[in-house]
Amino acid sequence: MMPPSMGDAATTPGRGDEAPQPPDKNEVAAILDEVSMLLELDGSNTYEVRAYQNAARAVAMIEGDLGEMARAGALGGIPGLGKTLVGRITELVTTGHLAIYDELLAKVPPGLRQMLRISGLGPKRVRQISQTLNITTLAELRAAAERGEIAGLPGFGAKSQENLLKGIDFLERHADRYLFPVAEE
Repeated sequence: MMPPSMGDAATTPGRGDEAPQPPDKNEVAAILDEVSMLLELDGSNTYEVRAYQNAARAVAMIEGDLGEMARAGALGGIPGLGKTLVGRITELVTTGHLAIYDELLAKVPPGLRQMLRISGLGPKRVRQISQTLNITTLAELRAAAERGEIAGLPGFGAKSQENLLKGIDFLERHADRYLFPVAEE
């Protein structure tokens, strides 16, 4: 799941002149989850990746208003949220931005993030393909698969390569389609 663009804070639907709304707990959880994937694509240690995954789950389970809890300094008592993550969540809720998220978006090539949308490809496999074959775009991935290079990688085979090509085809066919609520924005 991809979180809303952090470049623009969410506004109330239908009212473009109102002040931006801070992200709610579901948006914060989605951003933390994406940070975990970006960290994994970037090669961060598994403990940091897992910390962001756990924080995303913890935030999603919070009862009550996340913004109020952050402003009151009440996030520190929530299991799964260490000092650093409490600071990052507070930063996100109060400013609408998260510096580490912005840095990772700038650092990780967009093509690698697109590859995560292919069924069967997670951050570890995308990173493996990228590092081994120096691939950073879907076009390069398709070309490598068509040449049979993917099947030669450890953990991949002819069937994986075939499924990867089908996944790329699916993404390209459905690139301009959106869920109705997303299309209305």
